Amino acid sequence: MGIDVRETKDGRREVFYNAEHQNLLDTSTDNKPHRQKAGSLAVASIFRRRKARGGDGDGNPFIYALKGLKRYSISDDQLWAFRPNFLSTLSAYMKEAPFDKIAPLPSSKPIARYVAKKAGRYQPEAQLDTHLFLKRSAAEVLADLEAKYEADEIPKKIKGEAAALISTLRKSQASSFAMKNVEQRLRDYIEPLVLAPGAPVAGHRILLVDDLFSSGATLRTAHRLLTEAGAIEVSALCLLSKV
Repeated sequence: MGIDVRETKDGRREVFYNAEHQNLLDTSTDNKPHRQKAGSLAVASIFRRRKARGGDGDGNPFIYALKGLKRYSISDDQLWAFRPNFLSTLSAYMKEAPFDKIAPLPSSKPIARYVAKKAGRYQPEAQLDTHLFLKRSAAEVLADLEAKYEADEIPKKIKGEAAALISTLRKSQASSFAMKNVEQRLRDYIEPLVLAPGAPVAGHRILLVDDLFSSGATLRTAHRLLTEAGAIEVSALCLLSKV
């Protein structure tokens, strides 16, 4: 139960559900959710990404289509085909353990919030908190990265990438920071989030929700912030797994 991609005459790429194979994306309900780790944080994913031939292993046509990136698209009819398995796996996961809060990570796209809202239907007693985290500004990330660069905390093999990012951030300090523009191996040295001031998390069991498990850097940051603030248990759920 995977996906196909068809190129149109005008250069667009349309994504289709295919129940005959598991190319690019495994959407079956067998042995799901898929389990991985981001540091010490347990991460469950509803659908499992599969690496494309010749790809870098990070992106996926399905997530590109959901976000409207790289000229990918998917019709409502095709999206509906994913719904039964999505809900089946989500329901099974939400029966495993209770949560006090369900918190989607901040994003310019509504995918994580959608998954979090659907998860909340299976645990109506859990509070959906869409404002638990705030994105840091480019200026804040820049200050941290410059300090790590000067302290030689960044390995020599990626110092060139760090210097390029520093240069970019210096030109956009007033904007919010976006992790998607950062090279994978540099992400471990960046903390893109802060906990909202006065966020009531002490003693709570919290489920983090994100659209895509990639490097895990953002999830690890969120996990650390919640643990330091007194959360007693933190888990994570993503729509798509790490490859």
